[in-house]
Amino acid sequence: MGRRLIYLVVLGLTVSFGARMAPAQGEAPASQPPVESLPAPPELPPPSLASPPSELPASATPPGGAAGTPAKKAPGLKLKGAQAQAQAPSAPVPAPAEEFDPSVAKELAVGDGTMPAVPTPGDPGTAPDLLDAGSKDPLPASSPSEPGEMPVPPRDPNVERSQAPLGASPGALPTPSGAEQNPLPAAKEPPGQSSASIAPNEADELVLSPDRLRTGVQSVGLSVEVKGPATLNLNTPATYKIIVSNPGTADAIGVVVRDALPPELEFLSSQPSEQRGPDTLLVWHLGTVRAGSKQEILLKVKPTKKGQFDHAATVTMRSGAKSRTTVYEPKLKVEQIVTTAKVLKGQTVEYRISVTNTGDGPARDVIVRAKLSPGLRAEDAGGSSDQNLFELSLGDLLPGQHVPLEPLVTDAVLGGEQWCKVDVTSPDVAPGAEESRSEKVVTVIEPKLAVTLVGPKERYTDTIAAYAVTVTNPGSATARNVRVQVTLPVNAQLVKLPSGAKFDIQSRRLTWDAFPVEPGEKEKVNLGFEVRMGGPRLYELTVQAVGDQGLSAKEITSTDVIALADLALEITEDRRVIDVGQLTTFTISVKNKGSKAATKILVSGRHSPEVLIKKTAGTEEPARYKQDAAGKPDNGGFLFPEIERLDVGQEIVLGVQVEALKIGLATCRIFVMHDDVEQPVEDMEKVRVTQAVGK
Repeated sequence: MGRRLIYLVVLGLTVSFGARMAPAQGEAPASQPPVESLPAPPELPPPSLASPPSELPASATPPGGAAGTPAKKAPGLKLKGAQAQAQAPSAPVPAPAEEFDPSVAKELAVGDGTMPAVPTPGDPGTAPDLLDAGSKDPLPASSPSEPGEMPVPPRDPNVERSQAPLGASPGALPTPSGAEQNPLPAAKEPPGQSSASIAPNEADELVLSPDRLRTGVQSVGLSVEVKGPATLNLNTPATYKIIVSNPGTADAIGVVVRDALPPELEFLSSQPSEQRGPDTLLVWHLGTVRAGSKQEILLKVKPTKKGQFDHAATVTMRSGAKSRTTVYEPKLKVEQIVTTAKVLKGQTVEYRISVTNTGDGPARDVIVRAKLSPGLRAEDAGGSSDQNLFELSLGDLLPGQHVPLEPLVTDAVLGGEQWCKVDVTSPDVAPGAEESRSEKVVTVIEPKLAVTLVGPKERYTDTIAAYAVTVTNPGSATARNVRVQVTLPVNAQLVKLPSGAKFDIQSRRLTWDAFPVEPGEKEKVNLGFEVRMGGPRLYELTVQAVGDQGLSAKEITSTDVIALADLALEITEDRRVIDVGQLTTFTISVKNKGSKAATKILVSGRHSPEVLIKKTAGTEEPARYKQDAAGKPDNGGFLFPEIERLDVGQEIVLGVQVEALKIGLATCRIFVMHDDVEQPVEDMEKVRVTQAVGK
């Protein structure tokens, strides 16, 4: 009972005279486990050296050993090396050789040396465990009615929507701590990187490593108390006690105690060991003082002067709080499957499109756009634009979610290479990723027809013109059931019916049976026919080729049938055999059997030496012998005067009378020329000359 009374008295003195530093920052959320303390700084002594002297009760050793010794870790974590040894129950430490002043020892007997009022975090029944069980926090947050209440920041619906789980309404309040429903996986620590390796240096007075802090509002209440005897005798050693306590809910990190000894005191020793500063400054780096724990410094000094003096200790610390943000990366992948790589024009092409979120975060407001080439037309064009563009909203996609779309069915309306380009976008996904775009190309094959009709550009009346029809397929597919039809003009007569063709007299159409035409320049089909031309005019022949799938080709060719002065020449003789000295007459008939008048008609001839011209008839002027350069007769050559015109059907008759000069076969050759011909029309007649009997 007496011991308990002493404890209460000393505790009252502690509250009255102790220096309390409590930079309260709020409470730590109950859902977060306490952050483990780092190992003690290198300059501190081993944990066993931090135990109090033997004069103090052995049970008064602070939990976990001296300053800087790690407290008990959270369940499931394994300690290694020196930390594991500090975990074991501490054995009593032998007292130092120095004896303490009994009066000081009596004042230092504060408490019974058992566990502090606030249990070590991580043990059963600790403050976080109690909070999880529904008990109240030792430092509750101020109510709205209390002064100093922190204002509630305005709520941003866009931020709430971007951070809320999928399926939650934009205005929904966050779930209670420890009950957040997040569909995403928990963030992982970077492989091969421990907390200790990324913790900042203890000497850094500005920045604390997030691994040493807890999330939420943190409350640190740090108190310091210096205990020493009220009176001392000169040169008598005395022991002072500096007690640093943390009754808050968060750890105090980087705790440093500084003690500038008065000149009247001579420093002897301390536990833990001190670091010396300038003049009489003593420094102790206590490291981390866990929430609900305390650490003590025993300082042994000796007064060297008498008088009254003050002995003060200064404590500095660091504290902080953190928030945890997990960043996920949604990724969008679009895939296309086309039903065929080659399709016939006029048939359908089906594109099967699917979108997958291959990332680990949700993709919101996913939009799929499909762009078709001009040669493709969607069967259901209700959602397309003028640019043949289709757009579909998928909403939100969870990680790993696969969404197949309705097939996009298109009609191939043009030949060649046609394509469908698809891209998928989301405001949560960086644009331009290769896997978010897809292009599929199909080759649209189509048959084509080309037809040509080749014939003479000019012909004369009553002549035969030969024509050739050529059918080709410049396309990429077989043209089937091709039928060729040629329409003949009036007054043109088909000379002979071609093989595999039919001719309709009424319509004047020449038609061939159906046949296929393969693509390629070498796969030609040649069809020929002949036509006899009539009177002079421009004759037009029309050829048309038609086939399946609406194939058609047409061409018109023309032949100009012109009139011709066609002079017919005929020579006859009166007597076929004559004697030397007798006369005979060659009759020359020139008739225009052509289609126009012949002009500038020249009739000339040549006879053999057996005869000699006596006279000519049929023209106003007689024929005359041609002369050579010397003015002599040109070996029997003669020429009639020019005949200006000979109309169609008109005939002119000329006569040449000759006398036989010597025995032999006498000949007379006649030539006729006019304006429409370059080569003369010629004919010849013969007369035999004999010797008269008795001469």
